[in-house]
Amino acid sequence: MIAREGLGLILISVAISIAFLLLAFLAKARAGLVLASLCSLATLFLLYFFRDPERIIPGEPNLIVSPADGRVLGIEPAVQNNFLGGAGTRVSVFLTPLDVHVIRSPIEGMVQYVFYQKGSFKAAYKSEASIKNENLELGLVAREGRIVLRQIAGFLARRIVCQVKEFDQLSRGARLGVIKFGSRVELILPAGVEIKISKEQKVRAGKTVIGVLK
Repeated sequence: MIAREGLGLILISVAISIAFLLLAFLAKARAGLVLASLCSLATLFLLYFFRDPERIIPGEPNLIVSPADGRVLGIEPAVQNNFLGGAGTRVSVFLTPLDVHVIRSPIEGMVQYVFYQKGSFKAAYKSEASIKNENLELGLVAREGRIVLRQIAGFLARRIVCQVKEFDQLSRGARLGVIKFGSRVELILPAGVEIKISKEQKVRAGKTVIGVLK
């Protein structure tokens, strides 16, 4: 399955490949074949990058699942957060260009707010990216509590595509959108959440349990 956010780029790449191929045959230009081959390789990469595999979402109550595929960069205390009503825990996940980039809802609940902030495009694995980079923040409310989900653009990721809006009701593991070409995703969890993952662990969106709301 291919993420719908990537279909436009894929179709453009296919069209350019066909155009160069026609040029090569009609004008007998070897350069056209070379360019068509390069565009075909780009198309294959886009098909791989925008892959959207199905996931079996855990059904147990109170679970928080990973919003993204990637590697856990850190698990650390978070300062006072007005939406949570206190301090909490920040979990950071880094996505390379080879990871699946479809972002999923970590909990079942309602989108309380959506906040977009412009910023820089520093490498997403650096700590300052959390503060300085362009990001999109969602406040999610479940019966058991509140969490914050931040999607952060990286050096290559120049566009965050989010399909949800305020007051949307989400199921756990629901697709939210895509961050294009390398990025960082953070969860800010309320105090008392039982963390189930460790630093450097590989996680899978909608599948790996990050913690348990209490």
